[in-house]
Amino acid sequence: MSEAHALQDDQSIKIRRTAPRVYKPKDVGTILGFSESVARKFIAKVHADITGKYFVVLKVSTMYKVPMKQFDDWFDSLSSKEVYDIQTMFDDDDE
Repeated sequence: MSEAHALQDDQSIKIRRTAPRVYKPKDVGTILGFSESVARKFIAKVHADITGKYFVVLKVSTMYKVPMKQFDDWFDSLSSKEVYDIQTMFDDDDE
């Protein structure tokens, strides 16, 4: 392996380790078509849910973080109707 190739591999490992691996509520809101405040309410509901039908939510102090892989897998498994149902769940709350 050339020195340049080894350096490139080392840099890609550093990028993967420092790249965000979680969504913030604002990101989840953007994906689901919610405002950030509605996304926070939805994430809090998911965090409190014990059925496991949603995705993993990490709560650190007052901040919520959503692991990208689990969220993306959950979102990709939804039908169009399920996405619509989630979007309409908070219609009265949306700004």
